[in-house]
Amino acid sequence: YGVKGKPMYINVVRDPIERLVSYYYFLRFGDDYRPGLRRRKQGDKKTFDECVSSGGSDCAPEKLWLQIPFFCGHHSECWNAGSRWALEQAKYNLVNEYLLVGVTEELEDFIMILEAALPRFFKGAADLYRTGSSRGICKSGVSLRLPFMRMSYI
Repeated sequence: YGVKGKPMYINVVRDPIERLVSYYYFLRFGDDYRPGLRRRKQGDKKTFDECVSSGGSDCAPEKLWLQIPFFCGHHSECWNAGSRWALEQAKYNLVNEYLLVGVTEELEDFIMILEAALPRFFKGAADLYRTGSSRGICKSGVSLRLPFMRMSYI
């Protein structure tokens, strides 16, 4: 396409435990986009912490693997949960291919770093972010702040 050089990779991911907790409750309470849709775990009132304590499959450590394939690549081994090769490939790609990777829980800091690192593209982005509206609504009503029990989970 006439482009010289390699692309610059930038990504934002959710903290893996926050993502797992959020998905756990999403399966039970859904969202406001499709309120009539019946969720497969609808009615299950067990908390995430109770799931962890009882060794439930919806909160198993293997579920934390979901973000590894996005950084690993397109090789089928990337999707094998627990694959040492996939983990090493993902780490290699993060270190060698990505300029920046942020986490949504620290999005404002990430945007400020983008603004400093690439002002040509992101000048004023932090101000736009600060003046925008927030969408962090959790339908379950459960706080997604990580209590100590979840932090010690991994």
